Amino acid sequence: LSSWYLLNHIGSPINIDIHKSKEYHRRYFFKNSYHQEPLARAFGFKSQSMGSTRPVVWDLTAGMLDDAILLTEMGFDLKLIERNPRQALLIQNGLNRYQQTSSLPLNLEFNFGQAREYLPKIMIDHSIYYDPMYHRGKLNPKSAPRKEMQVFRSLVGDDLDQKKIMLELLELQVPKQRIVVKRPLNAEPIITDQELFEITKAHKMSATFERISYKGKSTRYDCYMKNYEKIKVG
Repeated sequence: LSSWYLLNHIGSPINIDIHKSKEYHRRYFFKNSYHQEPLARAFGFKSQSMGSTRPVVWDLTAGMLDDAILLTEMGFDLKLIERNPRQALLIQNGLNRYQQTSSLPLNLEFNFGQAREYLPKIMIDHSIYYDPMYHRGKLNPKSAPRKEMQVFRSLVGDDLDQKKIMLELLELQVPKQRIVVKRPLNAEPIITDQELFEITKAHKMSATFERISYKGKSTRYDCYMKNYEKIKVG
């Protein structure tokens, strides 16, 4: 079955157009700086330090690839994970169409499966991006997400195990990694400061975690790091 067939069964034929997404980001950042973007700041983006080696980010919730493509445009290599089979089919469809029409490298590696299956592969110098689906409750029509995101939400549902996954990520104890979590602007953090302290104490870590937030207009990026790695907050 094709991804189009599956999506038509929930009433809205949408696709992942990587060319369109890349062009949008390039037009936007022709006039704007990456350094002003909360997502870039959360990952410690420094264009002058990227060089020939592209930093690796594991995106545990690939979704519609919006943020993944933005990160590749900034100079990161993305390793994507998606556990929903229909969404994975949609992603693969988008990747196939891009590869058929472009000779330019995409710097994306896609994996279908559960995020926890890939945790042992995360290296000391890799970072993690986590954008779990959350319960939104009743929405004001003016603030409702665009149509394709409403369809996407109905397709994949809420990530009810997000706290459990976050605890597993923090317990990896990889010294240099950043764990960046996307949240609604005014939402509670998935892991509170008190829970961070308790995790550190329970596992006898040599350094405590700290959470630093980078805020946009409607979104917040919570960056979890060991406190001995200094972050310049802009």
